[in-house]
Amino acid sequence: MVMISGVAFYQNIFTLFSVAGVLFELISLLFKKEILVRIFSLIGQPFWLIFNCACGAWGSGVGNVIAITSIVIALLRYHSGRAEHAHK
Repeated sequence: MVMISGVAFYQNIFTLFSVAGVLFELISLLFKKEILVRIFSLIGQPFWLIFNCACGAWGSGVGNVIAITSIVIALLRYHSGRAEHAHK
């Protein structure tokens, strides 16, 4: 469905970035492990950032930067928490 919408509403190359962003976000929802959800969500965010900046949606671009920062912090905290539990 996402691919069909991408083809139907294609305007320029940046449209493909939004399709890629949606695909990675949808893929992330298929996982039960939160680390995989975060990783695939993180992969999708730069596509949205590029799309939003290309379209002039600066507020959404700022939101993407905040989301990327939040996901990276969550991944770092997850990783450091795993290391602490491994030593106990």
